[in-house]
Amino acid sequence: SGRRRRKPLWQGRLQRRVLIPAAVAAVTAAGMGFALDQGNSPSPPTAQGIVPDRFVGTWLATEGQTNYRLTVQQAKIGDPVLSNRVDGVLPNGFPFHCEFSAPLDQVPGDGDRLIIGTSEIVVREPSNACRANGPTTLTLLPDGRVSRKTDVSGLITYTSADTLISSWGREDAAIARAFPSLIGQLAANGTAVGWQGGSCRPKDPGPDEAVQGAHRVRCNAEDATGQPRFDFLDFDTRPGKSVAALFFGGNARVTPVTHQDVAGDLTVTTAATVDPAVTRDSETQRALAAVSFPDGDPRSRFVMVLHWPGHTVNNLLTDWLERAPLK
Repeated sequence: SGRRRRKPLWQGRLQRRVLIPAAVAAVTAAGMGFALDQGNSPSPPTAQGIVPDRFVGTWLATEGQTNYRLTVQQAKIGDPVLSNRVDGVLPNGFPFHCEFSAPLDQVPGDGDRLIIGTSEIVVREPSNACRANGPTTLTLLPDGRVSRKTDVSGLITYTSADTLISSWGREDAAIARAFPSLIGQLAANGTAVGWQGGSCRPKDPGPDEAVQGAHRVRCNAEDATGQPRFDFLDFDTRPGKSVAALFFGGNARVTPVTHQDVAGDLTVTTAATVDPAVTRDSETQRALAAVSFPDGDPRSRFVMVLHWPGHTVNNLLTDWLERAPLK
């Protein structure tokens, strides 16, 4: 079938419903912080900037159904030092997506703090869901995390992407490295809080599964609240069999879709008996979507298998996959 050109999720939602009232937007802003980064010990100034190296990198946080991903880069005073992506769900069920940038204001001599200037909104969807915050301080904590309290989101503590990846252990580290924002940090109890508050855990395929031998992380497998259920399968290399053969007995429908985090097309494979626009996922008829990455993409070793109880494949693509962070 030909490529579907899809509107951003927020546009479709806004066309179908009224705009979020200003009061709700204010609540949203308060719940949607964007914030900071993480740090470590100070580094000497360089020609590129004066940010201590231990602050530089990617930092992640999840609070309820809101996910924060910030990147701190080397900078001089006045230059952009951090960017932040915030995704979540508003109180009325609308999703929101915000991106922010903020300059470096000061590097105190103790090396454990960065003074960050007023943030600037780079992207906001919908247009009344985001609010920038004033100057703030990033503080390196004794446990290696970083905290920041803003006038918009309150106090948020971030974990480095490297720490999150290492929490999964050697067998699942590749999945965590490719999709840290989606699966979250694995806790001592064997579960992680992932995308939009989902519950993720390692669960390799059993001997009766066609994908035996792959490593797998399962998210929301036992969810009873109606969230999408998603698995990540790691085959170490691009699978030797086609996705259609692995999951659908070779009788499948293939659709290319685009995603902002992927250069080239994702391939969405569904059973030939499933109508992506009509068939709703249920216990008696699964509306599975197997998502694979293009040749040459480092993520081509992975396959994502998704389904959403009570929803169609098209619902899954436009209301979940389109805005899920695939990096």
